[in-house]
Amino acid sequence: MSSKEHQILAIIGDPQKIRQEMLDFKRTARTFSSDKVHLLAKYRKQWVAAHDGKIVAHAAALPRLLQILDELGIPRQKAMIRYIDQNARKLIL
Repeated sequence: MSSKEHQILAIIGDPQKIRQEMLDFKRTARTFSSDKVHLLAKYRKQWVAAHDGKIVAHAAALPRLLQILDELGIPRQKAMIRYIDQNARKLIL
């Protein structure tokens, strides 16, 4: 492996770990897109967090949802958060 390749790996990290994180992200994203009707019926006008391919928390206010994630020990940067409503807003946190 060339020194340039070593430099790139030092920046991006282990390719296998990155691959797994991307697969986890894809699975979690599918949580929100797979059954929109159910999500809308169950969590309308709520903030919802998904992690590891499943819904892990919900709350009426974003600060409360973040607090719940902290209490569950789920890193905020590892959770996907959406506001569930007919006119949904998407935030990347």
